[in-house]
Amino acid sequence: MRGDSIQLGPEASPYSLEDALISYEKALMIDSSFPEAHESIGYYFDVIDIDLGRSEAAFREAIRCGAGESSVAGLARVLSERGHPTSQILSFIDQHDVEHSPNLQEIRQEIEGGMWQPKQSNEEA
Repeated sequence: MRGDSIQLGPEASPYSLEDALISYEKALMIDSSFPEAHESIGYYFDVIDIDLGRSEAAFREAIRCGAGESSVAGLARVLSERGHPTSQILSFIDQHDVEHSPNLQEIRQEIEGGMWQPKQSNEEA
């Protein structure tokens, strides 16, 4: 929660976005199977630090630990941003409860529409 509070807090906060990442990593030191911490790290490396390899790994671990549709959507977006074939990504999404998930329906439509095109990651720069 501390990491999320830092990310969503005011710009004038005494904490940096790196402090949010440190918070997620500390949570994993306490409980390495805490899916929300893995998911937050996934989003951190997708949106803030743009390291798509680390983002993908974190989302995969979150899902392995029992995370839900937000991690599935995050992983699908990262796979699209990394240039994976759209048909494979849509198949991955469809393995989950898309029919009852507006979040997964939305990411599916965005990927079908080409919204999440490959981007250069800091790891590739």
